[in-house]
Amino acid sequence: MVETASAPGIWSDETKQIILAHAVLVGLTPLIPIPILDDFVKDYVERRLAGEIGRRHGHALPEETVRILVGAEDEGLFKTIAVGIVKLPFSLVFRKLFVVLEIKRASDEASRAFHYAYLLDYALRMRRMTPAGERTPREVRSAIVGACKEARLSPMTTAFSAVFAGSKDLVGQLAKSFIGKLRPKSGDSIGREGVASAVEATNEGALGPIVSRLTESMNAIPGRHFRALEERFDSLLGVRRS
Repeated sequence: MVETASAPGIWSDETKQIILAHAVLVGLTPLIPIPILDDFVKDYVERRLAGEIGRRHGHALPEETVRILVGAEDEGLFKTIAVGIVKLPFSLVFRKLFVVLEIKRASDEASRAFHYAYLLDYALRMRRMTPAGERTPREVRSAIVGACKEARLSPMTTAFSAVFAGSKDLVGQLAKSFIGKLRPKSGDSIGREGVASAVEATNEGALGPIVSRLTESMNAIPGRHFRALEERFDSLLGVRRS
C-alpha cells in the first residue's frame, strides 16, 4: 500500500497553494539581475508569506515578530528601499541565459522557502509559539533553520529541482514578466510600493501552471517525510511529542 502525503493533507488546498506560490516567487528572485534588489524582493516575499500564514491561524503577527521569523532583523536595506531612494545601477533586462545559469539556485531558494513556510505553519497550528504557546519567535526561527538544513536532500527539494529544471521556459517567462513589473514607471528608483505591486500582479494567476506541477509532485510524497520534518523541528525546539 502506498502511503500518501497525510501531513500536508491537514492543510486546506488554499493554504497549500499560498505557500507553494510564495515559494515559487522566492525562487524567481535569483533571476533578478540587480544586486540588492533581488535580496530585497526575496525579503519582502518571505515577510508577506509569514504574515499570511499567521493570519490563516488567526494571528496578526507584529512586524517585529515577522522580522525575527524570517531572519531579517537588520532593517537597513529594507528601510532604504522602502522609502524609494535606491537607484537602479542599470536597466532591468531579462536574459534567457541567466535562467539556464541560475535555475539550480532558483529551485533551491524555492525549496528553502517551502520548508520554512511548512514548519512555520506547523508551529502555529500546534501552538508552539507565543502567545498561544511557550516558545519565542526567535526559538521557533532557530528550530526551523536547523530542521531545514537537514531537508536539503528531501523529496520536496528534489521535486522543486525537477519541476524548475523541466520548466525552464515557463520559469523564464515568469521571471521576464516579474522583472518587467519591477521596472519603475518613471525615473530610475524603486521603492517598497513598486515591489509590492509587482509581487501582487505576478501572484495573481500567472504562477498557476508551475504551482500545479509542484502540487502533483507534493501529493506523491509519502507522509512520513513530512512527519519526520515535524519531529526534527520539535526535537530542536525541545518539545516532547505526545
